[in-house]
Amino acid sequence: LCIASRRSWDDAVANFNTSRILSPAVSVEETIRSQVQTTFNSQIDLSQTALAHALLAIRLMTSGDQSVSALQTNFHLRILSSGFIRMTPRVFNDCSCLNIEGCPRPATFNDSYGHLITIPGMIMDCLMLDATLASTLECYYNQTCLSLLHQSLSTDTKPLLNNSLKHFSSKSTVETLLNKLMIDEMIINTDFDLYYSQCNPPY
Repeated sequence: LCIASRRSWDDAVANFNTSRILSPAVSVEETIRSQVQTTFNSQIDLSQTALAHALLAIRLMTSGDQSVSALQTNFHLRILSSGFIRMTPRVFNDCSCLNIEGCPRPATFNDSYGHLITIPGMIMDCLMLDATLASTLECYYNQTCLSLLHQSLSTDTKPLLNNSLKHFSSKSTVETLLNKLMIDEMIINTDFDLYYSQCNPPY
């Protein structure tokens, strides 16, 4: 998902870099800044839409084709007494993975004492892609939760810093992050002096 987001961002920047500002006379600085902002925002919007459509296509094709996930989270294979193999949809809380909406539910695991632990912000679903998109990263901002997830690792894992977020919150879903190309803050610097010198006006 990170690679797809990065490619979408790179495409937006590349497309923006091919755009030109044409004017019969030198424009004032505020007009140029506004044009740059509008053009760049249009490129970002196009990239966001393209990424969202690509993800939707993958989700619909996977659900529609009833592909079996490698982890068998949506279907499981049973060998019948006749020797035939039967593919059966998984059912979670009366929800069948034949449902195109999936069966989202809180992610849980059993700790070493057999206690059922719910992981804040993490979702399990029939397909890993759907589970990932519906989940948040809030556990990665909390040391206690992070330690639960990585208790088998010998390294000391530090939580993410929540104060560095500008637009998103730790409870934003991964899908929300992807819809914004994982860009928390974007600052556009417009070099009016460069524009002015390239126009090379006689005055």
